[in-house]
Amino acid sequence: MESQPKPLSRKRATAAPTRFMAAKMKRDFFTRSFNVISSLRVGWFHIKLRSGNRKCQMAYFERNLMEKREFESRYRTERHRDFWKRFLSRMPEELMPYLYVKNSGCGEVLISSAKKSGTVYFLMRGRLFAMEERVQSLPYVFTELMPVDIVGDYELFSDMEDSYATIMAARDCELIAMPADLYLGWISQDAGALFYRVGLLMNQLGGQAAASRQYFFLDYTGRLVSLLLQYAIPDAKGIALLRMTRESLAARIGCSLRTCHRVVNGLKERGMVSLVHGKIVVDEGQRELLRQYLAEEMERL
Repeated sequence: MESQPKPLSRKRATAAPTRFMAAKMKRDFFTRSFNVISSLRVGWFHIKLRSGNRKCQMAYFERNLMEKREFESRYRTERHRDFWKRFLSRMPEELMPYLYVKNSGCGEVLISSAKKSGTVYFLMRGRLFAMEERVQSLPYVFTELMPVDIVGDYELFSDMEDSYATIMAARDCELIAMPADLYLGWISQDAGALFYRVGLLMNQLGGQAAASRQYFFLDYTGRLVSLLLQYAIPDAKGIALLRMTRESLAARIGCSLRTCHRVVNGLKERGMVSLVHGKIVVDEGQRELLRQYLAEEMERL
């Protein structure tokens, strides 16, 4: 005769459901705790940003603020609308709390070539200098960035250890910023946003290559103007002093020292540069005149 299993005692019969409920309550507790901690991390991130650099006026986009009507009320040009339509509106909603507006004063360095940037910036207003500081002892500006453009992500695409250039505000700027790792995670999964960004890069690199080729067909005055725009870097007040001897300047232009003096004096007579103790000085208004002159000379080629 087979032995029948003994029935569970009342105590053991209630122990199994109790253990199951305890395990379920434990899982629910950790799930709720994780959600709370995640929300606190986002809140802490905003608090940390708000308590950071007080010299820069910061305005933060909340989850429901980054909508088309809010964006268009702040940025009204056609390029801004195209940027929203083809790029920024594609960003996932959960990344919106990490966007913030950063106002930078003239001369402020946003990205240093000595290290990799942890932030990607979208230039909305103002102008930025992209400067080369590591190739030679005298830094020079190899391009100027205008709205709307993106900086800080070139190194992410090329997997560089540090930034390829120093990015400095050429005048008061307004930028939208976000953490670089979040930006890379998003754009690597969005073909439309990536295509828009590649288009900006191609236009930028194509313009730089064309300017380098056209430089050799400029006359001495055009070459001097081009060098002034590159090497006369403005300070926080918008005043630029060319830290280069006339001998070095003549060698870079490819003319004699006497011809270099004549070209410099010609620009001074036109009001495009000033001379202070023999040094070439360019203010913001004169820099704009130099930029217009160079653009006209490029069109004639």
